[in-house]
Amino acid sequence: MATLPALLPHPAGGRLVPERRPHATSRAAQVSFLRMQLSGPLAMKTMEGVVTIVQEGRFQLTDDGGVSHLFLLSHDAALEPEQLPPLQHRQARVRVHYTAARNLIALVAHSLERADMPAA
Repeated sequence: MATLPALLPHPAGGRLVPERRPHATSRAAQVSFLRMQLSGPLAMKTMEGVVTIVQEGRFQLTDDGGVSHLFLLSHDAALEPEQLPPLQHRQARVRVHYTAARNLIALVAHSLERADMPAA
């Protein structure tokens, strides 16, 4: 048989309100929530392709499947917008680390590196 929550006087007075108890969440539910957050739209992802169009801090990257993706250079990126046009002119193969943005059509590029050059 379920017990009813205790009724407490409302802080403003007048009526009675149910007592609020802290919500107990299982460890499994917490882990599941964290996994969902880490794999959700804010999780950092990686993509490789060729820079095909550049305009100020925006660029288009075409992946190996021929699909074009629009990117916006993040304010915290080490790369400056002036460094994008040479990548387009060379048709350079790059690796972009990015996140999805809630209110943008474009993806947000946090770092960009040449994928056709050996890592140092």
